[in-house]
Amino acid sequence: MALFADMRAPWESVIVSGTVDNAIRVGEHLIPNAKAAFAEMGADEVVEQAKTILRWIEHEGARHFTKRELHQALRSRFKRVEALDAPLCLLLTHWYIGKRPELTSGGPGRKPSPTFDVNPLWASQNTHNPQNTGMGPNSEDSEYFE
Repeated sequence: MALFADMRAPWESVIVSGTVDNAIRVGEHLIPNAKAAFAEMGADEVVEQAKTILRWIEHEGARHFTKRELHQALRSRFKRVEALDAPLCLLLTHWYIGKRPELTSGGPGRKPSPTFDVNPLWASQNTHNPQNTGMGPNSEDSEYFE
């Protein structure tokens, strides 16, 4: 657009592939910065919810947890279990946690709550929590992060 700023009707100009390539490069640079800015402003509720879960994981020194345990601990923030789905999905997508394969009980009663493992590489970066020290890529909980 800067190339055509001095024209009366820039929309009538042909856009060449080089201009599109430049626009894509600008977008690739600006989008991550915009996401970071929105996250800092608290503009994305799911990001804020995911941060709440990460703070709980860090505070507890959790290496793994069930969805049920998480809900019980944070039910003042997440009134319904389903409210955990979006932030857990975000944490899964960004490899903060990994989901264990679901086991079928085969018997009567409700099915077991999904279990999540905390990425040992993330946990080891939080060394100010003494419960997290010693966790490395060879940890027993690291198999879901390979």
